[in-house]
Amino acid sequence: GRVKKGTQARIGQIRGADFTIMGDVVVFGRDDRRRSGAAGVVVPGAGGVGGMKNNEAKAVDVLNFRMVDNESSEIVMAGEARGESKRSSRGGFAGVFVGGVGAGGGVDFTAANFAETIIGEAVMDACDKLAAQVNGQAGSVSSTRQIDIEGRVAAVEGGSVYINVGSSSGVQVGDTFEVSRIVKEVKDPVTKEVLDVVTAPVGSLKITSVREKIAIGSFSGGQPPKEGDRVEKK
Repeated sequence: GRVKKGTQARIGQIRGADFTIMGDVVVFGRDDRRRSGAAGVVVPGAGGVGGMKNNEAKAVDVLNFRMVDNESSEIVMAGEARGESKRSSRGGFAGVFVGGVGAGGGVDFTAANFAETIIGEAVMDACDKLAAQVNGQAGSVSSTRQIDIEGRVAAVEGGSVYINVGSSSGVQVGDTFEVSRIVKEVKDPVTKEVLDVVTAPVGSLKITSVREKIAIGSFSGGQPPKEGDRVEKK
C-alpha cells in the first residue's frame, strides 16, 4: 500500500519507539522451609502428644534486561532485578489416647491460594525494581534515531507560517525546517510519474507551536514563503 514518505519503518527496525526493552526470567520459584517440634507425656493407661510447626515460605523471581536502540541495535542499558516475597505461618497439633483409643486435632493458617499469591508478589517486586532501574538511568541514554519529516506550507499569515505536519508526524516545538520552492518536476517520459524535483532554497522555519496535524513557525530568509512550498526537517 501507499505509505507517507518519512513515516515508513526501515527494514529490521521499529518505527515510533526509540528503545525496546527485552530480557529473560533467570530464576523463578519457591524456597520453603518447615520446622516442627513435639512433646509428649505418658500416664499409665493414657498418653498425650502435642507440638507446633513453623512454615517459612519464600518466592524468588530474577529478571535480566537489555535496552536496545531501535536505530542502531546497540545495547544502551543492561541490568538485573531480583524480586522476593516471604510468608510465615504457624500451626499446632495435639493428640491423646486412653486405653488404646486415640484422638487428635490440628490447625493450619495457610490459605488455599497461598502459593499463587506469594509468586505473584515476587514477580511484581522484580518488575517494580526493574522499572526503578530504567527510570534512574533514563537521563543518561539518548537515541540515535533520526526522523525524516517532510510537508508543505499550508498558509502564511503575517509573520507566521503554517505547515501541514504536526505532532502526529513527530514535529516538536524548537524544530527547524528548510523551506524550498519546487521549480521543476522530473517525470518519466512514458508513465509521467514524478521521479524527482528540482528545488530552490527559500529560507528556514523555526517551529513555535504544534498541534496534532499542523505546526506554526517563524520564518527567516531572503524571500517570503508561499503556499505549497516544500518544508523538510533539518
